[in-house]
This record gives sequence, structure tokens and C-alpha cells, in this order.
Amino acid sequence: FDHLNLGTLSILEEQFPGTKLIFPQTLEEFLPDVNFDLIPFKRPSIEKKVYAGESKLIDGVKVTAVAAYHWGGRYGLDGLLWGYDAFCGYIIEYKGMTVYFAGDTAYDDKFYKFLGDSYNIDVEFIPIGPCKDEDFDKLDKKNRHVYPKGALKIMEDSKAKLMIPIHYGTIAELSDPEKPRIILEDLLIEQPDLKDRVKILKIGEQIIIE
Repeated sequence: FDHLNLGTLSILEEQFPGTKLIFPQTLEEFLPDVNFDLIPFKRPSIEKKVYAGESKLIDGVKVTAVAAYHWGGRYGLDGLLWGYDAFCGYIIEYKGMTVYFAGDTAYDDKFYKFLGDSYNIDVEFIPIGPCKDEDFDKLDKKNRHVYPKGALKIMEDSKAKLMIPIHYGTIAELSDPEKPRIILEDLLIEQPDLKDRVKILKIGEQIIIE
């Protein structure tokens, strides 16, 4: 449930009742009875090499569902055995700013080069965990996750001006949940030309992007 945290939804519902909640189609069967304006998106058919799906204009913000390489279950085996397909990323465009939110995904060279050729991405949020020590250098889709090396490869392929790493630091099952960040920092020492394009934020930290 890291992708659909019910406690977080309850907090958001209490603070912002009736707000718009976007999600990939079929996810609604996992949602409790919540006071949100539900807006499902048709995800692209990655099986057919279609990388961009449905677009909607929501209060002046253009949101487009794009590919992700993960699984759609919420209880572990259900996503692998029953093939739920409620997973995707999003391109968010507003007043000349373009944001890419990857969600959980693995690396795919054709998809990320498609993003780089199709969108002028100002900032992207890319996961760098969870992962085991031996997995930090992997790029293949079988992992269903991106690790630090893959996140930098995505940044290069997608031509994003700025990348913010996410999905690390709070994963209890890892002996050192901060290790993905440490590995990323080590990689940036080896590739100083990329350092200015990566911003590692502390929990709660805010930055202004112009």
C-alpha cells in the first residue's frame, strides 16, 4: 500500500474534502468510500509500445497518463498473479511548467527517450528505492524499480532540467533506508556534470523552481 496509503488519503480527505483525486483506471476497486472527486485515467498500453495515454484538463492543469513499468496490485501477489494494470506515471503541465512524476517504475530506454523527445521537462520526481545492495546498478525492467544509477539514466534520456529523487529513507524493511541516497551522492561525485541537475530534498524541505 505504499502506492495507495489509506492513512494519507484520510488526512487529505479531512483537510481537503471534495478535492480532485486522479488515479489510473481500475484502482477504484481498492479505494475506500472517500469524499473526493474521483478522476480515473486510461493508462497507455505499454504492451503495444504506446507511451502516452489519456490527457485531461483539470482546473487549468493538463494531466497526461504516461507509461510505467511496475505492477498494479496492492497486496503483493495479487498484482503479479491477476495482472491488475492500475499503474502509470503522469506528465503535469501548467503555465509553461512541465513536471514528470514517475511513480514506481523500472527503466526502459525507448520510453524515456520518448519523454525526452516529446516533452520539455522542467522537473521530474524519480524513485531510487527500495533496493538491495546488489541491485543498485541494475537497469532492466524485471526489477520493477529504478535504483540510483537508473534514475540518472532516466534524467539523461528524458532531458529533464532538474531531477528530485523520491521513494527512499522511510522503507522499514531495509537495514539502511538512506543507502539509496548515499549511493546517488557517490554517483554524482563520479559524474559532476550531472550534479547541478539533481536536488536531494530533506523531508518537508521546499524549493522554488522558476
